[in-house]
Amino acid sequence: MSSAKAVNAEGYLDTSTNESFSEDEFKGIKDIFGGITINTDVEKCESNEDFERKLALSLEKFKQCGIRGVWLRISIENSTFIPIAVKHGFQFHHTYPTYIVLTHWLPKDEPNTLPTFATSYLGAGGLVINEKNQVLAVCERYSRKKHWKLPGGMVDRSEDIVEAVTREVLEETGIQTTFISLVCFRHMLNFRFGCSDIYFICLLKPLTHEITRDTKEIADAQWMELDEYIASPLVNDSNRFIALAYKNNFQNNDSVVKIETEQIQVHKTVGTFFTLNFYDDKDHNRDDST
Repeated sequence: MSSAKAVNAEGYLDTSTNESFSEDEFKGIKDIFGGITINTDVEKCESNEDFERKLALSLEKFKQCGIRGVWLRISIENSTFIPIAVKHGFQFHHTYPTYIVLTHWLPKDEPNTLPTFATSYLGAGGLVINEKNQVLAVCERYSRKKHWKLPGGMVDRSEDIVEAVTREVLEETGIQTTFISLVCFRHMLNFRFGCSDIYFICLLKPLTHEITRDTKEIADAQWMELDEYIASPLVNDSNRFIALAYKNNFQNNDSVVKIETEQIQVHKTVGTFFTLNFYDDKDHNRDDST
């Protein structure tokens, strides 16, 4: 079985084979927490009857083997399997456009310790400051009333924060940028569908200057003097707070603390680490793009 096709729901794979399972049972992929993941795209069933028979036998075998949590991934092509899984004790965990993941906690004498699905959205906004001390500001086309804000948006799957913020700025304004520092981040409860929202504000240096806005999303975009932006009645409190944070901590300071990024290998993937770095006047005046 290819691990690339059968990604474990928890992300911690135990690659040992399950030789003790028969052809009438799902083999799945174990994880290091005593769980197992079944992917119906990998271990195919010919019919609903075949799936139910195989699932029932597998659950009994899992209990005998001391498996605690079962993750079941069902693709949209196999959606008729879902009520069968629910009948056998599975509950919904999360869904994507082409598949759903259900879970079943098997021990009767232990509390369910399976992790819940993601509880937060992740977004990034760009505070783009040019050499004239002007900030790149946009007005969204579908806002209820005109107000100036920073370009930004949601971080896509398989995208880190720096990639997301430079992409969003480029898409909305046509301005190419490079990351300088994290300015601040916001955590807001009950943002959408009961989830929180974590929004990172990144200081960016523009590499180009001519604005080409996305007319489908952006009604207006322009370079504004920083003080004009801060004083504008068309800038809300949160965006004003961000601009003031930059002005008070980054602009014209003899020394500055930057929150910079470094890519570090973490298990089988790469993590973006944000670290505090202090620069004196000499270091601060070096090329910020390095």
